Amino acid sequence: MKGPTQRTLASFLPPHLVRSLARRPRAVPFAEKLPAALLLSDISGFTALTERWETRGREGAEEITILINDAFAPAIGSIGRHGGSIVSFGGD
Repeated sequence: MKGPTQRTLASFLPPHLVRSLARRPRAVPFAEKLPAALLLSDISGFTALTERWETRGREGAEEITILINDAFAPAIGSIGRHGGSIVSFGGD
């Protein structure tokens, strides 16, 4: 699997899985066991905080972005340094 197919899959799959698929001569069903961990994180009171900051317009939106980045950057960095992948972020 190479080229456009690999780039398309990279939009939906974690990097380690895209690399694993790229090593296969052709796409065939397969199973692979690997160690995994799941991190669920919640910022208590975030909805109320967002509502307060959104009254500041664009400046408030930028501040919220900075707060989110500062809160999650240490975990994201650690995951990447240990070869992990961020599969998704969710929120309300």
